[in-house]
Amino acid sequence: MKLRKINNFDKFNVKGSFYLTNDLISGEFIGDGENFKLTFHLETPPNLEKNIDKLLFYTTEGETLILLNGLQTKFKFSFPGFYEIDYVFT
Repeated sequence: MKLRKINNFDKFNVKGSFYLTNDLISGEFIGDGENFKLTFHLETPPNLEKNIDKLLFYTTEGETLILLNGLQTKFKFSFPGFYEIDYVFT
């Protein structure tokens, strides 16, 4: 297994999936050069914590990213009936 630390200044956009409250969810992990953001959409009202201590994100390229210290920054209901959710990780 190869380990590498992602720098805060790295820019990237990775698609993949993760488990949250025992459900497999698809989303995107984005580095914009300042923050690391996990963004995803759900059709049903989720029961989510404001903070995530640790999350494993499985990329479509077969990599596993370990995300630590996530804080919910967006929780919005949008038309036509889905929830937009963002977490920022340090």
